[in-house]
Amino acid sequence: MILARPLRTIALISVLGISLLAPAGAQAVDPARDAAPAATHDVAPFAAPAGDPWVVSLGDSYISGEAGRWAGNESGGTSNIDALGQAAYWDAGSGESIARCHRSQSAAIHIGVAHSLNLACSGAVTRTKTTADGYFKPGVDFYDEGGRKGQALMLQEFAAEHNVKMVAMSISGNDFKFAPIFEACVKAFLVPVLKPHCKDDATVQGYLSESAQQVVRGDTTTAILNVAKAMANAGYEDSEWTLVLQLYPQPLPASELSLLRKDGSRVQVLSSHALVVGPDGVPELFCMDIDLTERQAAERERARLEDQNRQLHKAESLGRMAGA
Repeated sequence: MILARPLRTIALISVLGISLLAPAGAQAVDPARDAAPAATHDVAPFAAPAGDPWVVSLGDSYISGEAGRWAGNESGGTSNIDALGQAAYWDAGSGESIARCHRSQSAAIHIGVAHSLNLACSGAVTRTKTTADGYFKPGVDFYDEGGRKGQALMLQEFAAEHNVKMVAMSISGNDFKFAPIFEACVKAFLVPVLKPHCKDDATVQGYLSESAQQVVRGDTTTAILNVAKAMANAGYEDSEWTLVLQLYPQPLPASELSLLRKDGSRVQVLSSHALVVGPDGVPELFCMDIDLTERQAAERERARLEDQNRQLHKAESLGRMAGA
């Protein structure tokens, strides 16, 4: 049985869990806002290539493997935690194919036996951009200028020559200004006298306003459609590949809890959380509790039968020894 309990949402949860997909019939965001030109790249479909299967990742730092070089934190020095060394982010021989994309060797896409390619870029947003300090950040689009390309175009070109079976994507955290919000919330927590509560901060509220949400929903929908378009342009039918959308981590992870029933008895549950945005646009955080009573009873019965079976085997062994 699943129970749902509404909880009050906070700004950080809104950033990590807000619904990003635009509703059916939503209009695409005005391309005039694009800071970078994007080519159409419509091509005549052809057959998807054969060969060994590949998996490809797209998106931002959460999936690129940012910080994959390090094995924890250390206040005394980095030598004890430098797991992969200077070459951790080198995806092009002796350096990075795109500076500061930080495509780590330990990125999740490389786990497993399938061939893998990491096209994600730390700091990326849905639309290609160049940062104030001059670093190129390819978005999930078809940007193509001066030898620099968007992630959707890179995927299309790779998939045209390799048998891509799965595309994993995690994007939009930076569109919601995740880093500035996180910084503002931490400062407000550490120095509460000098700053307002995070949820009351005017800058944070602006990042999470209804108009900002609408923009991010539109941009995220466009990014997802760009992935589908890239694979179609490379000759794939929808049934020939899978898109996996990887969400950001839950600030309140699932865990087992002991709750009190109305009759005073205890019940063990698996408690997790989900953010639901209602028709009025107001987000609510729900706690979902799954009753573990039957599962735990089944586990106890299985353990009892396994123990009984071991005792029978032990008795049989002793009987054979006595008979010998």
